[in-house]
Amino acid sequence: MLEKMLPFLEDRHLVIHCHGMEGGCGTEAFLVLLHVLTRYVRTHHPIHLHCFTGNRYVQDRWLERFPGIYFGFTNKVRTFSPDQIAALQNVEESRLLLETDAPYFPAPGSRVSSPSQISTVAEAVAALRGTTVEHVLEISVANGKHLYQCQ
Repeated sequence: MLEKMLPFLEDRHLVIHCHGMEGGCGTEAFLVLLHVLTRYVRTHHPIHLHCFTGNRYVQDRWLERFPGIYFGFTNKVRTFSPDQIAALQNVEESRLLLETDAPYFPAPGSRVSSPSQISTVAEAVAALRGTTVEHVLEISVANGKHLYQCQ
């Protein structure tokens, strides 16, 4: 289905949600998807890799092909492996997005997620990146405005 839709992409941004088997970081799924997109999507197309859970190897392969890609992170970062944390820490500030993916990936103590919980995502991401919540929120908002042309 994806291969039938991609030729109609035009200049719109592309939002991709990819994951592998439960409990893994989805390396195989991310690499298969990258192979498919390479045939249809131009190198500098605006791409938002939503709910990114990949490791550095996966991240590097995507950056080689799509250097302007944005990586979105949710509260799932709280359960990341050291390899996934390394990928989160490696994302350039200008390519970082925060997401809640409501109702999935709730904040600690909640049953479901909601957009109002974005600050808990920012707290987790800031702690793992060694920066402030305010800074992570600020750059994510700026990046989202740039990607989605809301300026």
